[in-house]
Amino acid sequence: MGITLIGWLIGRSTVTPLSNTSLPWIIFIMTWIKGQCVIDYFMALRHAPRRFRLLISGWLLLVLVSIGVIISQS
Repeated sequence: MGITLIGWLIGRSTVTPLSNTSLPWIIFIMTWIKGQCVIDYFMALRHAPRRFRLLISGWLLLVLVSIGVIISQS
């Protein structure tokens, strides 16, 4: 819940000490951490076989990197 609040505050802030290029990557890292928590706890894959966790974590990483590449090219 804290990561969501921090991300929202960063996104809504008009004055930030961070550059415009580093800010999206910070948001993506926070999103990845939050996604891993969802994968581990809400999807109950924390104790699942490693290949299942890697598959879902890889999908999350692929989506976030794809979004980052699309944003950086615009």
